[in-house]
Amino acid sequence: TIFQQILILSMGMGLIIVSIMAGGYFLHEQMQYKEELKSRFANSLKEADDYFRAKYTSQIFNGLNLIEKSDSFRIYLSSQKEEKLINQSLAERLLLYFTDRPQGIYLSARFIDERGVERVVTEGKKRIKEYVSQGTFPQDNKLYSAIYILFKRLMSEKQGKILVEGPFKYEGKYTFVVGMAKSDPEVEGIAGVVIFHCDITDFLEHLKTNIVYDEPVASLFTLDDKPIYEPAALIQGDSGIFYTDSDIVRLGSDNKELFKLVLRLPSRVFRTGLIDIIKEILFFIFILLIFLILIAFFFSRRFSKPLEDLNVLVRRI
Repeated sequence: TIFQQILILSMGMGLIIVSIMAGGYFLHEQMQYKEELKSRFANSLKEADDYFRAKYTSQIFNGLNLIEKSDSFRIYLSSQKEEKLINQSLAERLLLYFTDRPQGIYLSARFIDERGVERVVTEGKKRIKEYVSQGTFPQDNKLYSAIYILFKRLMSEKQGKILVEGPFKYEGKYTFVVGMAKSDPEVEGIAGVVIFHCDITDFLEHLKTNIVYDEPVASLFTLDDKPIYEPAALIQGDSGIFYTDSDIVRLGSDNKELFKLVLRLPSRVFRTGLIDIIKEILFFIFILLIFLILIAFFFSRRFSKPLEDLNVLVRRI
């Protein structure tokens, strides 16, 4: 019938047009999705970097510079041999100021003299009296290995430079050491180095709050791609990654690369959004089909009615 022919023709043309429009709409939405993620990830990376600078970089730099200018350390270092033990408590109290904090970033603090011998060590609220030297620490102790690597670097650098060593795993968690050479108040030279052993737990807790589309997206890796922290949703997921971005966390006067911060959004999140897009497209196709049926019916009636009248007239003749 004319109605069927018009309906088939209009639906065929309509479906071709809808397919082209749906494909273009899908590509447009995918690009919009990625542009939005690019912007959000860039803001998240900057925010994480700002947090690390405020919580770690600024505190460490200010703390080491405070120790460098401290009268307590100057009095201790300029003491005669018999006065050292008396004035040692001044230096210990200063280091305790940094380590004796419930939610601080410092696990321990120490002063090592120019010969590589520990002279002042604090850990939490405690003063540690069991000192080691460059040649007496256990070689399998990762903490002291990192400390004395850093010690050698600091002793060969210009005074005032802040250097970092790590990250390394110690007692089940990743940490790093950072320090600065301490000037000798009596002569122009270096009296030793001050080194902080720092915990990154606070930074990891902050990364856990980095949520995009209700998904934790932030992971932290060493520079050789060993995972320090990864959300369980990313580890267990098998849907692949839809979008990723990364940045390097740096520390020290030489901006040493310390960690690799990676943001990733699983493909399943995009697929969820894709289902919503497909629902919109199917709804549009449904409305279009109804419209095409009405159009076909209208035109078929318009074309067939004169023919039917003519047929009736011919029969009468």
